[in-house]
Amino acid sequence: MKIPRVVRIEPSAKCNLSCRHCPTGTIEMTRGIMSNEVFERCLDFIKYDEVKVIVLYHGGEPLLNKDFYLMVDRIKKIRKDVLIKTVSNGVALTKTNTNKLISSGIDEIEFSLDGLSFVENDYIRVGGGGEKVVSNINYLLDEKWIQHSKKPKVYISTTQFVRGIDHAKKIVSSDCDTPKVPKYLTKTFPQSANKIEGFKTGYALHWPHMGEIKENFSIYIDDRGEVHNECDHLDNTVTIRWNGDVVPCCYDLTSKLVMGNVLKENLVDILNGDKYSILMESIKNKKFISICKECAVVTPKRYLIPKW
Repeated sequence: MKIPRVVRIEPSAKCNLSCRHCPTGTIEMTRGIMSNEVFERCLDFIKYDEVKVIVLYHGGEPLLNKDFYLMVDRIKKIRKDVLIKTVSNGVALTKTNTNKLISSGIDEIEFSLDGLSFVENDYIRVGGGGEKVVSNINYLLDEKWIQHSKKPKVYISTTQFVRGIDHAKKIVSSDCDTPKVPKYLTKTFPQSANKIEGFKTGYALHWPHMGEIKENFSIYIDDRGEVHNECDHLDNTVTIRWNGDVVPCCYDLTSKLVMGNVLKENLVDILNGDKYSILMESIKNKKFISICKECAVVTPKRYLIPKW
């Protein structure tokens, strides 16, 4: 019986931003808030000891779900030992829900700020003012200190961009695609102050079903990249979307490959069902189907090069 170690639960598919490099911001589709009925079905699954991490995030902004903090509490009451984390754009973080976040007991939270400056961040992350987000994060950090709380651990996640073909070739030839943290972020969040845990960086990639991006980006395909016949995401994670749909990984942000729905089937049965078997066999044989054909995990990476 397959029980993954990481379970992703999407509290909200809705987002208050329209980021230019994200399928959530570029694809029109129905997006809602997870109901208690769907969440209850998710809780049935996390009782298994094999589950070690719960990620309360997928495509939307999780803090838009007013029951987010109750979700954390419910999970902790069932499994105190699991690590619970989320990712937020920081815009929906307020003084009121900051205290709810701290008292919920959530272990980690990542806040996203992209590009090389606040100006570029605000251009990329449409609807999200970077300096306001920083103010919200600093309020959280200050409240943690006042309340003598070690949780949640705070990370800054930043997506950077390949700056032209020559830059792309240099990255590919060096086999190092972890960008440096931009100076505006290291200056804003000095780690010497011991307030944040650290930074997480990565280059913007063209993920499956990105929508119309020609206006803002060109694409560079890693011509040295390998094709793989295994996927750690498929082996070790499961994702339940806001409406109960189960998708194979965190990169299926638009439900292109739905494996089942927890309101209609038991999640264990879905994970061990025919659709998963067919998908895993296709990857094993490198005969990729659906979104896997353009996935940077099993096929060569496709870097987004901005036109601005």
